[in-house]
Amino acid sequence: MTSSTRLTWPQRLFARLAMTPLGTWLIRQVATRIDPPLLRATRGRLSFGGLVGIQVGLLTTVGAKTGKPRTVPLLVFEDAGRIIVIGSNIGAKVHAGWAINLRANPRARLSIGGREQAVTAAEVDSPERERLWAAAERIYPGYRQYEQRAGSRHIPVFALTPDPIP
Repeated sequence: MTSSTRLTWPQRLFARLAMTPLGTWLIRQVATRIDPPLLRATRGRLSFGGLVGIQVGLLTTVGAKTGKPRTVPLLVFEDAGRIIVIGSNIGAKVHAGWAINLRANPRARLSIGGREQAVTAAEVDSPERERLWAAAERIYPGYRQYEQRAGSRHIPVFALTPDPIP
């Protein structure tokens, strides 16, 4: 999905719902639980985020404390051959666990559209971060509200680069 994607009116309506307290609850309590098995079963064709018209991928990181694999569904978009993910944590005051994991170990696995690949993450700094943040807001306007909710927390932006095939 590119940053020029336009949402249909049902997708815009659903995106507005996603930005409400009810929508936040649905994302946190329902979507994050049903998306991983749903995405695996449908080879990436069906997801909660897909209802909003946004591509969702499954990111598997290594737990910073546990060393165990942790898989989360994330909104993703492409930029210059990299996959971009936003550590919004739905606007929570604390960083998402997966973002903490990537900072500790940038090697991860990413599944999009049923295709899994090894990736290496790099946190993006300004001014590139601002450009990618603006692109993310065009794809999903809810990021603006998440930024407001996060308060003083700086929301990280990560670029995932596919690892070379051995």
